[in-house]
Amino acid sequence: MQRFKRSRRSVVSWNAMIAGCAWCGRDDMAVRYLEDMAREAQVAPDDGTLAAALPACGRTGNAGAGRWAHQYASTTGILDRSVHVANAVVDMHCKCGDLSSATEVFQGMRQRSVVTWNTMISGFSLNGQGVKGIELFQEMRRSGEAPNAVTFLGVLCCCAHAGAVDVGQGIFQSMQSEHGIQAEIEHWVYGRFTWKVRSSREGACTDSRDANDA
Repeated sequence: MQRFKRSRRSVVSWNAMIAGCAWCGRDDMAVRYLEDMAREAQVAPDDGTLAAALPACGRTGNAGAGRWAHQYASTTGILDRSVHVANAVVDMHCKCGDLSSATEVFQGMRQRSVVTWNTMISGFSLNGQGVKGIELFQEMRRSGEAPNAVTFLGVLCCCAHAGAVDVGQGIFQSMQSEHGIQAEIEHWVYGRFTWKVRSSREGACTDSRDANDA
């Protein structure tokens, strides 16, 4: 790192330091290097810079640095031409609890990948907005984008948050029957959760009927 500080730095060397810190679990240092890069203003960040730094901003909850990166990406046009960076911006805002900004970026994207949809659905789940996540999953299906295993994990989490038992069961069963996706342990955890909620509700209804009959 001392050599990095003394050397002539290009965007490649900045990106290597930011990505390396993030890969090693030092998200705080990755964000600090982004801030140093912006403050020195000698080398312009590129899409690689933002793709490496934005996840670190989200994981550390550094909304200030994340908003700067978002604004920079928007001003330079990177946000419009790089789906990968746009996905990272959406994810950062979700992790920082700013669903309004995340939704605004998502809605403004000209191109979306399955990762885009997964990020926004999981973001709703992360922030306790299960109903909105389910609605977005349904919109994804209408758009023709094929869900994957990550999509189903995100929407099942949304169902658990929303207490949407019947919807959750239907989605879980459709994984293999309609999409040929084998359920992993994480899917079973949330799938069984919805079944337990339903069972407890049915048990409560039965107890209530028995009490009334008595």
